[in-house]
Amino acid sequence: MKFIRLGICATALVAAAVLTATAAMAEPKTNLLHQWSDGSDAAAINKLGEMYTAAGGTWQQTPISGHTANTLAKLRADVVSGNAPPAVQLKGPEIAEWNATGKTANLDALAKAEGWDKVVAPELISVMKPKGSWVAAPMNIHRVNWMWGSKKAMDKAGIASMPKTWAEFNADCEKLVKAGLICIAHGSADWTDATTFDSVVYGLDLNLYRKAFVEADLGALRSDAMVKAFDQYRKMIKWMDPGIAGRSWDAALNMMATGQAGFFFMGDWSIGTLNAGGFKEGTDYLCTQAPVDWGKPGYILNADSVVFFQQKDKDYIDGQTLLAKMFLVACTPRAAATTSM
Repeated sequence: MKFIRLGICATALVAAAVLTATAAMAEPKTNLLHQWSDGSDAAAINKLGEMYTAAGGTWQQTPISGHTANTLAKLRADVVSGNAPPAVQLKGPEIAEWNATGKTANLDALAKAEGWDKVVAPELISVMKPKGSWVAAPMNIHRVNWMWGSKKAMDKAGIASMPKTWAEFNADCEKLVKAGLICIAHGSADWTDATTFDSVVYGLDLNLYRKAFVEADLGALRSDAMVKAFDQYRKMIKWMDPGIAGRSWDAALNMMATGQAGFFFMGDWSIGTLNAGGFKEGTDYLCTQAPVDWGKPGYILNADSVVFFQQKDKDYIDGQTLLAKMFLVACTPRAAATTSM
């Protein structure tokens, strides 16, 4: 399985070489407010800090554990008190909402100089520019609707290949249960529920997904087709084990990788945890898009981005430039992925 990553695409060495001039003239610093506080997420953000330091900046971070709402509460308190952080990890509609406060920094000059309109996926540009001006930079772009399968569990249950439709998936779950295994490894966070349900709706009915989750059409949300999606998800809950409470997403991933469970639904960021654990594709796990009943490849895209807020301290302003450049430096234009969004 090959993964295309359009995120932090510069190594510390490249970033340091490109940004030497900036570092010599200023003392850039930052304090990134984010929710990547644990496990592989924390390891990833720490690596970003190492890159920032190598490029000549002073790195600080404010990790907020738990739900996104906790990070947003901290951000709200800081902005209201007149102490907006220089950089914040945000997503999608949250960027537009905070841009509407008039507190975000304008990155148009940097974006023009760096050619961001040519290197950022078209699907993300309108998100980064909610009112026509750049206020955020994407750290990554992920495909959400992946399904991971345990080679060990599948072999034990007599499953020869990854299921392509929901009917095939349901039949394979029955085989796994009969073999004494858990069908679906799953975590307890509400975003993992949403991630899995996204794949269910998308895989059952592409038009329903677009109308309900992209266009927020109430008729679609209340439709018989949506009831069908909930029926499928209800079956899947039955095939999850009762030990979900308090389980992290990467602990659930480990259940799949070690053969305790057959399948796991999660985006391609899972590959970092699998690689760190020494798991091998084809030997320990398989990967394909989550089942689709309409027979074609399709992508649900997701991106973590950093929004920059207005600052008075020149070092923080220079630090914003340094951080934004790091996300996109040395990137080359790529064809955009197909997306439903």
